[in-house]
Amino acid sequence: MTGEVFGEVFGDVFDDTDDTGALGIVVGVDGSAAASRAVGWATAEAHVRGLPLSILHAAPYVLGAAAGRERAGEVLAAAAALARRRAPGLRITTWCAPEPPVAALGSAAARARLLVLGGADRPNAEPTESIGLRVLESAPCPVVVVQGRTRAAVDDLPVVAGIDSPDPGAPLVGAILAAAAEAARRRRCSLVVLHAGTAGAPTHDLAHELADHHPDLEVHPRVSPGHPTTALLDAARGARLLVIGSRGRSAPVRVRLGSTCRDVLRRSSAPVEVVPGDHLTGTVPDFSPSTNDQTRLW
Repeated sequence: MTGEVFGEVFGDVFDDTDDTGALGIVVGVDGSAAASRAVGWATAEAHVRGLPLSILHAAPYVLGAAAGRERAGEVLAAAAALARRRAPGLRITTWCAPEPPVAALGSAAARARLLVLGGADRPNAEPTESIGLRVLESAPCPVVVVQGRTRAAVDDLPVVAGIDSPDPGAPLVGAILAAAAEAARRRRCSLVVLHAGTAGAPTHDLAHELADHHPDLEVHPRVSPGHPTTALLDAARGARLLVIGSRGRSAPVRVRLGSTCRDVLRRSSAPVEVVPGDHLTGTVPDFSPSTNDQTRLW
């Protein structure tokens, strides 16, 4: 990350990495209620995954201003206190970057396992006032946007994977299913594979193949003949987490996030995980690329 990290003032200098140099879970904060929701979700996720949590505040206003440094310290201290209350014993690092939010979050995403952002406080507003969208357009790691109230871990709700094709060979479909299956297994809940279209049989075949790979995972195929945005938003109302995809960094910037993805991020009542199309985990399941790869969101 470019610029100085004020670790000696606001927390430890950020070096909480694994053996490969990758960061754990990073959550961006700005002192808002939306950021607090994101901290709560990220804390629970870090606890479930056994990963460290880094709380990042992008604050270019701290340079040369004592009041700015004090404000940044307050933002990070409040977020860290919330995380410690939610998960005592979790490895937590606070991190202040004297950079604009998009640059700071983008640098963190290049090394993070997962980046978590709060959604907009106003209904139907762009996530984090479009900062989140700009980060999503270039983030190489999965990004979760937390809108509204998060579901308690005890809720008997599924993880929903939204796909645009029943072809498991498409890298975007494989990446979405991999992330969604991992999330469902960690939460010990069922997985709904949702395809907005009319071809039901291939989606059932895909769900059965996924279940064959992981017999401990309860998989339910679902087909919606309606508009993808409507289908995903309806599913989000009864989901613990909604997983969708973006085209990834290999696509032109202007088309990395389609209109469906943007609408869902703006209006979803459940946290939304966006998996970039070029983020292939190689796990759950291990699908091979298809010659009919279309690599698109919807």
